[in-house]
Amino acid sequence: MSHKINILDPNQELVIKWSGLIDMDGLYKKIWEWYKNRKFEVHEKTLKDKGRAEGREEEIKIDAFRNDTDFFRVWINLYIHTWELNRVDVVVDGKKKKMEKGRFKVTMRLVFEADYENRWEKSKFFIGLRTFYLKYFMNRKIQTYGDKLEYELHNLHEVIKQHLGMEAAGNQYSDMW
Repeated sequence: MSHKINILDPNQELVIKWSGLIDMDGLYKKIWEWYKNRKFEVHEKTLKDKGRAEGREEEIKIDAFRNDTDFFRVWINLYIHTWELNRVDVVVDGKKKKMEKGRFKVTMRLVFEADYENRWEKSKFFIGLRTFYLKYFMNRKIQTYGDKLEYELHNLHEVIKQHLGMEAAGNQYSDMW
């Protein structure tokens, strides 16, 4: 079994909460475009649509990974939960556009996976050797690389916030790496 390492603090997640108008189709396209530009392989694990008379509730779970080396794989777990969604027609720049109105929460996690092909799983000796290798030889590299990956995750966070029209336009991580 591969060895997973949380880059962020294990209890830390990046979260966006929003209440108001949401262009879900546009947001979905932005997220997929972001993954595509960074060569992630995307898997939509869950799509639940709970239609109700007073408003829809949706849950979307997207897991994306990128193999950075033969030994390391990066995962970004994205969870989107919406409540009280209702379709509304909105005029944007003189054009009529269908959007949703409701509440919205996005949660993002970053996980670093070592030995994702289970090459070091042949015996207890190799498992111990992998643990030793990660702890003493690769620890510094993992920490440095983890910073780069954290900045990438913050960039996705910022892309979503900009799409929603939140106050921030740019972030402290935009020019890193």
